Amino acid sequence: MKDLDSRLRTLARAEETPLPEGFEARLGETLSALPERRRGGRPLRTAILAACVCLALAGTVLAVESGLFARVLRPGDPEFHDIQEDLPYELGYDVAGNWVVTTPAGAIPAEDFSPAVRDLAAEAVEQYAWTSAEDWQAAEDFVGRELPRFPHLAGQPGRTIYRSGEDGADEALGSCLVEVFTDGDGALTNVSVRECVEMTGDDQGLAVDVELLMATDAWDREEFRRDLTLSPGLLEVMEQRDYPTAWGGTAVILQAGDTACEAVVDWHGSMVSLSVSGGSGARTLLQALLDGME
Repeated sequence: MKDLDSRLRTLARAEETPLPEGFEARLGETLSALPERRRGGRPLRTAILAACVCLALAGTVLAVESGLFARVLRPGDPEFHDIQEDLPYELGYDVAGNWVVTTPAGAIPAEDFSPAVRDLAAEAVEQYAWTSAEDWQAAEDFVGRELPRFPHLAGQPGRTIYRSGEDGADEALGSCLVEVFTDGDGALTNVSVRECVEMTGDDQGLAVDVELLMATDAWDREEFRRDLTLSPGLLEVMEQRDYPTAWGGTAVILQAGDTACEAVVDWHGSMVSLSVSGGSGARTLLQALLDGME
């Protein structure tokens, strides 16, 4: 997490945006609030958008024909959630809003996943279990299903994913994870594949975080939900827009000019989330990743 802290502080200074009070003490976490998951034990999201990168907000609600829906929740909204209530440490800033994106959830029969995934689910503690994979291809082999491909990420070095413990300390997990979630009866409900990379070559210095979230027929919800925590300064200056991809899908993007951005897109009934940060080419790379999905 320390390398991410440094990157965000540098980026914020480059944007000439004042850091919120307490920023140096702790960065906020980004949550995906879809499957029920353990508090404090979930691998950290790269909070590139929750940590005060300068953005610009254009409207609070966005709906598109694909079924993707994005909105900003503020204190007083029945669905607003202050993540600080769940954390054993201080964020260092007030939670001023949640950026929430939902996409339709397709139901994949649990038996269509590999025996390795079902075995991992049988080992779940508090309805959650995870394992590391060498890379995206290895994760696909483990899951036993074809995953979307991102040609721009092929051969790029991994970047460590961390998990925050109850004491606030960070534990290194690896650069590619497969996570499984179960219901109260132990039935497999969700499978997530996540990879973090550090770009080289023309995109040197940019960091990418990609996650695919799938649901089984045992899950009792009809949509996925992605939830980002917003600081007061960030809420004032964010920009949100829809983006038609080259393959006919529609993504929603939350961006910080050209330096940091997040996108969510539906992929045949699964949710794909992409985060890019670290430099002036972030927006261009994000759009290339979205267009190049196959």
